[in-house]
Amino acid sequence: MELEDLPIAISVINEEGWGYTPPEIERMLKLEPQGSFLYVGKEPVGAITTVVHGSIGVIGHLVVSRKVRGRGIGKTLLSYGIEYLRSRGTDSIIVIATDEGRPLYSKHGFRVEREVLCKHYMLSSAQPRMQYSKPVPMRKSDLKAVSEIDGELFGENRFKLMSILYDEFPEACFKLVSDEGLTGFSMGRKTATGSDFGPWICRPESYGDAEELMNATLTALGKGKVYSGLFSDNKAAVAISERLPLFRMWSTKLMVLGKSRSYLQTDQIFGIAAFELG
Repeated sequence: MELEDLPIAISVINEEGWGYTPPEIERMLKLEPQGSFLYVGKEPVGAITTVVHGSIGVIGHLVVSRKVRGRGIGKTLLSYGIEYLRSRGTDSIIVIATDEGRPLYSKHGFRVEREVLCKHYMLSSAQPRMQYSKPVPMRKSDLKAVSEIDGELFGENRFKLMSILYDEFPEACFKLVSDEGLTGFSMGRKTATGSDFGPWICRPESYGDAEELMNATLTALGKGKVYSGLFSDNKAAVAISERLPLFRMWSTKLMVLGKSRSYLQTDQIFGIAAFELG
């Protein structure tokens, strides 16, 4: 898949109603120019995207047109994706899988390690003002410290990803700072269909201010639909999210092939970057 293929890729991926936009798929190609593939017969009927963060590979999108399902196209695309990620030296590959996609991943050796909730909120102009006082705007110069915390929790350095997300919408990026330094951050960006919220990270000393971080970013994003993902076993994050006007929610599973990525410090991970980014 190359940049000129974006309209084709979007049409294939959104056949399932995911609502992805060109900038989101373009972001995948920026991160991993050789890691995304189209399946083309008489016409494009399938797509897979991947990214690499050091030793961790991520499968982002895997979609096959309903017109040609049952012909092994999903298996072929997944095999290409796995082969590519292994060729890049990864020792584990992760994917956040829907119920429909889970059997295919299981057949390739992926195992379920965690539940991830997908939540869509609908923020309106009638929404009470979300209060915050401690979070302050994140600066470009903060990205090194942000990436160090993110890398500790994710398992690999994602400085390039953090930089891209910051550049897309810096106005919605906030941080918490104590005498010891950075203790939390949240990031968001607008899309053609709404807004994405995440990552959203808090150190234990700042747990009490996690909701303020969320409020700061959501205030910057403004009214409309907001998409987010969070680990179901972070009870504090779940409780905070339940105070927002829910539009839609469903459960997905973090699945892993190879070395375990169980993410034992999920109490500090209040929101993930995005389903396709890991």
